[in-house]
Amino acid sequence: MAIAAGFVPWRIFQNVVFSTGDGYIKGTNQIRIPRLPRLALPLAASLEAAFTSLFAIAVLIAVVGAFAPASLLQQRALWLVPLFGLVLLAALATGLVLAALLPFSPDLR
Repeated sequence: MAIAAGFVPWRIFQNVVFSTGDGYIKGTNQIRIPRLPRLALPLAASLEAAFTSLFAIAVLIAVVGAFAPASLLQQRALWLVPLFGLVLLAALATGLVLAALLPFSPDLR
């Protein structure tokens, strides 16, 4: 259970950062629209990855609820919500920085 509790936040971080970086590559046709801000595509991709990660968070909370003792669940389960909020915020910040640097380095494509 401890491995899953550490693996799920890392996997969410990885998915959000990679999908944010791919936001430009997937939406190259939409970048040519003059009124579309350039950070809208990576932001939309990262929010989509964060939304799909909610299923993994729900499964982890269910597993912790099923296998952890009640006293441990009451003390530590409340930290899951701020932990995942911080993971998503850090992943979004890292992904947006990488997405902003992507046009300046053609080797990353």
